[in-house]
Amino acid sequence: MPVPLIVIGIIALIIAGIMAIRATVYIDYRDEVRLTVSVAGLKIKILPKKEPAPVNIDDYSPKKFKKMLAKKKKKEEKLALKKKKKDEKKQAKKLAKKEAKKKAKEQEKLDRKAGKPKKEKRSLVENISLVTHIVGIFFRRFAKHFRIKVARLNIIIATGDAATTAIAYGVAVQGVEYILALLDKVTNVKYKKDAEVYVGVDYLTDKTQVDVSLAFSLRVWHLFDILFRVAFGAVAKLVKQKNNKNNK
Repeated sequence: MPVPLIVIGIIALIIAGIMAIRATVYIDYRDEVRLTVSVAGLKIKILPKKEPAPVNIDDYSPKKFKKMLAKKKKKEEKLALKKKKKDEKKQAKKLAKKEAKKKAKEQEKLDRKAGKPKKEKRSLVENISLVTHIVGIFFRRFAKHFRIKVARLNIIIATGDAATTAIAYGVAVQGVEYILALLDKVTNVKYKKDAEVYVGVDYLTDKTQVDVSLAFSLRVWHLFDILFRVAFGAVAKLVKQKNNKNNK
């Protein structure tokens, strides 16, 4: 087999492998929010942030302290320089935008004098129609590819007042039922064998307890599929709106 074909085949296999990777986001909440992202078996902890290392008294000797201060000063100077450049860039961008707006107005005046038709902006109805169309495409693809695994969704309602607790419990039950029904309708929801979904009350305390464990996953090629379809759908809708205007 020719070498170029072998190289192309290897590249194609690598791309296919990347596209088949499933990224999973794990969200756990009990006493605090825990967020972990898993890609190709590699888990990356996002939240909570790492706790600061315990203070070591040896790190605060005169020599090390001076070194730490010098390092801190250098870091602060670097950050100040970075901020200065960012502010200058922001100001330049603002001035360029102002200048472009000025030129656009001048061009509009010249076009008006020359008798050229004014470029019409899309109406509110057209914009709403476009957004609705894009969201529709997104959710149609989203529903097909996006997966949610429910491990735990436990809520114990407690307010300290019996009447308020009862009302809050009714609202919570309806809310959980609505959310699960919506997710089941627009996404691919799976419940683990030992999944827990429960809403209860505790009249003896005044602190509501929440215990949630969910996982969201999507393959890389699914993401590109959604993005491309949304982009092409938006362009097609804009072309259709323009043609409808021209035909009037």
